[in-house]
Amino acid sequence: MGFLKKFNADLSIQVLGAVWILYHVLAGQFLLLGDAESCIIHINGAVLFTFLMKPMFKEYNNRSVPAKTLNLAMAAAIVVTGVYIYIVMPEMLAGAIGKDFPMSIFLGFLTFFLILEGNRRLEGWIIPIIVVVALLYARFGEIMPDIFAHADFDAKRIVNLLYLGPDGIYGMIARVSFSYIGLFIIYAQFIRISGAGDFFLDFAHAVAGRVRGGPAKSAVVASSLFGMISGSAVANVAGVGSITIPLMKRSGYRAHIAGAIEAAASTGGQIMPPVMGASAFLMADFLRVSYFYVACCATIPALLYYLSLFAAVDLEAAKHGISGMKKEDIPNLKKVMKKGWHHCISLAVLIYLMAVPQWTATKAAFWALIALLIVSLIQCLIKKDKNFFRDIVWRGLITSVDGVAMMGTISGALGIIVGIFGLTGLALKLSSIIIDLAGGSVPVLLMLTMVTSILFGMGLPTIAAYVLLVIMVAPALEQLGIPLIVSHMFVFYFGCFSVLTPPVALASMAASSIAHADFWKTGWASARISIVGFVLPFAFVYNPQLLLQNPSAGMVLPIMATIIGVYALASGLTGYFLFPLTWPMRILSVVSAVLLVDPGLLTTAAGIVMLCFVMVPQIIRRVKHGKPPVVQPVQTG
Repeated sequence: MGFLKKFNADLSIQVLGAVWILYHVLAGQFLLLGDAESCIIHINGAVLFTFLMKPMFKEYNNRSVPAKTLNLAMAAAIVVTGVYIYIVMPEMLAGAIGKDFPMSIFLGFLTFFLILEGNRRLEGWIIPIIVVVALLYARFGEIMPDIFAHADFDAKRIVNLLYLGPDGIYGMIARVSFSYIGLFIIYAQFIRISGAGDFFLDFAHAVAGRVRGGPAKSAVVASSLFGMISGSAVANVAGVGSITIPLMKRSGYRAHIAGAIEAAASTGGQIMPPVMGASAFLMADFLRVSYFYVACCATIPALLYYLSLFAAVDLEAAKHGISGMKKEDIPNLKKVMKKGWHHCISLAVLIYLMAVPQWTATKAAFWALIALLIVSLIQCLIKKDKNFFRDIVWRGLITSVDGVAMMGTISGALGIIVGIFGLTGLALKLSSIIIDLAGGSVPVLLMLTMVTSILFGMGLPTIAAYVLLVIMVAPALEQLGIPLIVSHMFVFYFGCFSVLTPPVALASMAASSIAHADFWKTGWASARISIVGFVLPFAFVYNPQLLLQNPSAGMVLPIMATIIGVYALASGLTGYFLFPLTWPMRILSVVSAVLLVDPGLLTTAAGIVMLCFVMVPQIIRRVKHGKPPVVQPVQTG
């Protein structure tokens, strides 16, 4: 035990983590090793760092000697299983599927256990339970009901596929996680370390702070900018909400509304290009298209979503007479840009490299990271700051470990699930069942998909929910004539926005905690404010041009109608346009919004007529009587 006391474990973990992250940065560009070997380093390294950094149970830490010993034993075990598969996999890839490999069954199931334990520490019991059920299903398929039955697969076959083979733990999910997601997590972390978060906040306050409802609009702008580099709703809430939520409360927004606005704005970060949620990278790989194509397809819906948030916060501010920020609290835009414009350079490099020469997302992210480091170095030289390596490079490397380790550990579990779905043919069986349940009806199938997506998203990370739903539901949607990009985006959206809906609403929970507001009120208010995020997936199913499918000049009118519909929906749900709306007028406004979202000419015309019944009387009243009295908000939790 004397060695453990003298040994600086924290520093050693940091150095090891920095080397591991550096490998992620360099491997894709310089082909240090093959894809299979890199996936082993990624997945096993992720589980290793999970054991070293995350306690076995939340109420305990890793400092006690028994905890250290157990964690080191598990860490050593995942290294051993990684070394073994590193040695054996080349033979497997060469076609030695039927060959007996000593210890493979034991080490394979040990790897399964270690990956599941890592996931339990990170996300709780849901993912491990799903994986265990999937393994039991693969092993005992013959005793399942006829519709799910399949030939049993013995332990050797399961291990050969999921552990030794290229289609399980170290398959497609691991490759995307290593090649794309991991590098973008690292890039986002370096942007944060460089101070871009403060620049985005100051820019948002300078641009939107002085107008009606300024603090809330600043939160929307800041969260959209922050979301472009993080792709995580909860991280956005924590990073931006700690500043914007108190500002909103001081300006007059009720506590739960302030929390709801921040949660809704932060959740949009996952659907906002250029850096979307991790699932978008998997989507590109599933569809065999570039990530840039996925990002382009997502642009119009993302802009419509943030337009709806602006409408919601503006109408809420108008209803309750909430003005902009105080003049002394608003930064000067010229000073903000002069001080922080350099933070835009690496993002511009990223977008340019993906758009013009159409480099891969991995290559573009690598060179965007290099550009960021060069700019940061120049800034340090200008300021005569000698701590560039410590404050930027070192901190960027070691703070990236947590996010990459989480993604790699979850990807290992998802690889097991995807492998079993392929081995047993379960995906096709589930698709057939879902189509039968829907009776071949597209609207019913979409509603089933929505409910399932929200339920899955409540208990699973977005990427896990997306993978499971794409395997189960996307083939069914495709069979009923819905294009693949549309069906994948449909599932992706509901997986993202499930973090807002109670009873399990992680983004709303984080926001309510910062706002000191009631969780349930915050959650339902978040769902109301972000309602367009739940409507848009249906809109682009019936109007794929919103996803830039078959673009033409004729798409302008449906998009304009959708913009009007977005505003009408926000108005109806807020209960305000130029004056408070009565309930019949609110219902009429919501119905008109639904009609406007439909791309048909008749429905669009009907929606416009209905909306005129709501808005024209209010415009006439405004001209005659001027501004209405302010509706005083009731201050609640």
